[in-house]
Amino acid sequence: MTGGVRVDDVLAPQPTARFTQQQVAYARAVSAVTVGLIFTDKTGKTDPWCSATIVHPRVVLTAAHCALIGRDSSRRIAVLFERAASWREALDVMIHPGVVMNARAQPHTPERRSKHSKILLDVSKDLALILLHRAIPEGYEVVAPVPRGFRDSRASTKVIAGYGSTRASRSIGRPSLGFAEMQGNSRLYTGALTGGDEIVMLSKYANGARVNACFGDSGGPVFVVEPGRSRLQQLAVTSAADIDCSEAAIFAPIDAERATLHSMFDALMRGEAGAEENPF
Repeated sequence: MTGGVRVDDVLAPQPTARFTQQQVAYARAVSAVTVGLIFTDKTGKTDPWCSATIVHPRVVLTAAHCALIGRDSSRRIAVLFERAASWREALDVMIHPGVVMNARAQPHTPERRSKHSKILLDVSKDLALILLHRAIPEGYEVVAPVPRGFRDSRASTKVIAGYGSTRASRSIGRPSLGFAEMQGNSRLYTGALTGGDEIVMLSKYANGARVNACFGDSGGPVFVVEPGRSRLQQLAVTSAADIDCSEAAIFAPIDAERATLHSMFDALMRGEAGAEENPF
């Protein structure tokens, strides 16, 4: 992301900069529930990463376009638990059934293209669940979605997190988790592009620089921290940002798609241990 704070910098044994108690708390919280996605093609080459959140000990939530090859889901995905220096393979993937659009039927809907093809995606439904081949490692935990019917307000703090980077730094070093606050009340801009349920939030200035989602943050979370509380709840999943990662970002909401996510989870976990623990 642009203008964000790197978890490694905050939680280093001897930080080189002074961070607030709130930033330290955010760093600990987001690093416990946010993971990276690594893709491997048929030649063994790894693609740039996306991000995801842990919604069940065996399941992570991400953006559909992060897990699509054409119109089909990919299982060539490894989930990176950076803090534990550990990996989990994707045993199965469940894509939101409404994410692929008919371009002729929806000519005014902005395009959100799959990273592997030119198909059109509905950003308000850009959601996918990934079943891990075994449970998350020790030190990681599940994040809860916002409660049913959640109503956002300016008093709520929004925090984005992910393994994104700018174009200039995209190929430098290993994946690194970052986080930042985004601006304002997400309800003000909900559906601003399509009239649907996608959330649009504006970039925020921090230390003179814009803060926004960027390449690799796709699939990562928008968390809500309500006044007087420290617990993170997930509001949405990052779908896209403007090309310069500087003006605004678009997010797929959880609550508006809760019924579908509930069904997706049931289908993904059918016959698996813990299937009764549906987080949606």
